[in-house]
Amino acid sequence: RLGERRRRLGLAWRETVDYAIEHEADLYINTGDLFDQITPRNPPRASVVEAYRELKDAGMESFIIAGNHEAPGSSRDGASPHAVIREAGLATVFENRKEFGHRVLDIRGTKVSIAGMSYDKNLPNGEDPLVDRRVPGGGDVNIAMLHYNFGSIKIPPVFMAPTIKETSVPRGLHYLALGHYHRFRRIQLSETLVVYPGSTERRSFAEEGEEKGFVYIELDEENVKDLEFVKT
Repeated sequence: RLGERRRRLGLAWRETVDYAIEHEADLYINTGDLFDQITPRNPPRASVVEAYRELKDAGMESFIIAGNHEAPGSSRDGASPHAVIREAGLATVFENRKEFGHRVLDIRGTKVSIAGMSYDKNLPNGEDPLVDRRVPGGGDVNIAMLHYNFGSIKIPPVFMAPTIKETSVPRGLHYLALGHYHRFRRIQLSETLVVYPGSTERRSFAEEGEEKGFVYIELDEENVKDLEFVKT
């Protein structure tokens, strides 16, 4: 029943797009592993491009980083599968694995800084990807996107991967949007809210009893005002 399985995966992710459009979100953020491999099949790639076109038509700014499943390991692997979305002008793709990409938007008079860095397959397990790397900011609202383990968050099964230390999170960051773990988790770290939204569909029988979904967040220059975990 592979066809049915693929259909369910696509429908679950599509709920995030429909919800964002319905609620007139300003930003749509994907923190990696939108695809399960660096060379996805054409049907899911086409449906993803169409969805991002709808987000663009709705006036939304979209941002993507590559996760461990889809990030190239070297220049020989080429770009991530998000390149087609970037080339079509439908989203900002932070492809760089060594340093942060950065954009600053003006959203109804609020300066919003968004920084992102894709997964680096060449970093040793346990190494902190923020060591010797500056997270750009400078906005009234500052957001960063990464796809790694996070020090104090342990979700079985624990994936061996580079790990962000809590002490490496810079001051002035309002929201740290993380990918990698498949289960929803949130912690407040001083002034920074750290969130794994989890996956929108179960990826294995080990996740049989887990609720799946995505997060809808409202924030301003002071802090995160509201966070809702929306079940798919």
